[in-house]
Amino acid sequence: MEHHNFISTLIFSAINFIIFLIIVYKFVLPRLLEAVEKKSIETLHELLKSEKELEEAKRIYEQAELNRKRAEEETEKIKKDFENYSKTEYSRILREAENFAKKKTEDLEKLINIRINEARIIIQHELIDLVVKLASEKIKKSKTSADVERFLEEIKGKIERMSRT
Repeated sequence: MEHHNFISTLIFSAINFIIFLIIVYKFVLPRLLEAVEKKSIETLHELLKSEKELEEAKRIYEQAELNRKRAEEETEKIKKDFENYSKTEYSRILREAENFAKKKTEDLEKLINIRINEARIIIQHELIDLVVKLASEKIKKSKTSADVERFLEEIKGKIERMSRT
């Protein structure tokens, strides 16, 4: 009977196993497959979304790299423009300073010449006064009135010539 018990247990176990398989196949497996398929679709969507984001990130990176290169080029251009402007301004300021110095030098030379001419005129006047004084004293001592007239005419002519120069 033991043997019979064993076979009946075996058959009962086989039937239970088949019922278990039918239940798993009918109820659990479809839900499990559905969950796996759903998860697979979600994963696929996430993968596609990640690929799009990666492409967008690559595009943004390339744009940023292009902007960086443009900024470097613009920086170099600005630097060169600034150097050229600096050189131009330096030359212009130097020319203006030279012109200013030249004008001031010319103005000073004119002023010096004016002062020299003024000094000459003052010296001439003082010299004339001295000559007239000395001549008057000499005439008083030794000359006649005809000599005085002739001498005064000569001095008058010299004074007029000196005044013109």
